[in-house]
Amino acid sequence: MKKILLTGAIVASIFSGCATITQDNTQGVTFASVPSGAKIYIDGQVKGVTPVTIQLDKGDAEKVKFEKEGYSSVEKELETSVDGWFFGNIIFGGLLGSSTDAVTGNMYEYTPNTYTIELKKK
Repeated sequence: MKKILLTGAIVASIFSGCATITQDNTQGVTFASVPSGAKIYIDGQVKGVTPVTIQLDKGDAEKVKFEKEGYSSVEKELETSVDGWFFGNIIFGGLLGSSTDAVTGNMYEYTPNTYTIELKKK
C-alpha cells in the first residue's frame, strides 16, 4: 500500500505544476467602458458588450478592441505577469513542476484583471 501511495505521489509531482493544480488555465478579465455598451473584440471576434467579464487563456497575451458606434475605437494590449504560485512551485515542485506551469501558461496571470476605457466621440 505504501508503495502505491509513494508511486502516486511521484507521478503527481512529475506531471503537474503548483499553479496548474491550484488554478484553471483561464482567467476572468473584466472590461468596462465610458459610456458602456461598447463591443469587445478579441482576436477579431466579438466576445461581449461592456461591462463584461470574459474568460481568457492565461498563456496568450491578448489584444482587446473596444468599439462603439459614434466613438473612436480603442485597442489595448493586455498585460501579464508571473503568477505568485509559480515561484512557490519552483521551491516545492522543482524543475518538473515549474516547467509544467510554463508549458500550460499557468505561470502567467492578467494584471490588471479589470480594464476601463473612456471612449471619445468621433
